[in-house]
Amino acid sequence: MDMIKKIMAEMIIIFLLAGFAYAEDEDIDKECTDYGFDSGIAKFYCDSIMAKVGDGTTISVTWTNCDSSGWTANPAASGIISNEGGVSYVNTGGILGTVSKKGQDDIDSITFCRGGHLLPEYPSNLFPFLAAFAAIGISVVLVKKK
Repeated sequence: MDMIKKIMAEMIIIFLLAGFAYAEDEDIDKECTDYGFDSGIAKFYCDSIMAKVGDGTTISVTWTNCDSSGWTANPAASGIISNEGGVSYVNTGGILGTVSKKGQDDIDSITFCRGGHLLPEYPSNLFPFLAAFAAIGISVVLVKKK
């Protein structure tokens, strides 16, 4: 019985560490493909108009105190990922729009993506917490069976 408890505790620790061990990647293509898009177009940091824009795409961004940003894109962007204090949100794309902060933290950056399908809006750090809760639930069930 003690061995089972030890194994379950180790599994919980591994799940927790695995969920939080990912590093932020500045590669806009990877950021966009992680959310189901084909590629990245450009990334704009708060209060900055500098971005990597290629292949004839024109994007204009206007910031309001890092609380929101108005934007235009030609051709249209498929989606925009907003990053707020380590949490990312997927926003609807198009040829113009506004991205407003969803949490308490200011918007750090917005990334324009093309192609692929738009995933529903959700915080990106949700997976580690769900994995931890699943591991705890499985541990409780296995320990109670004994």
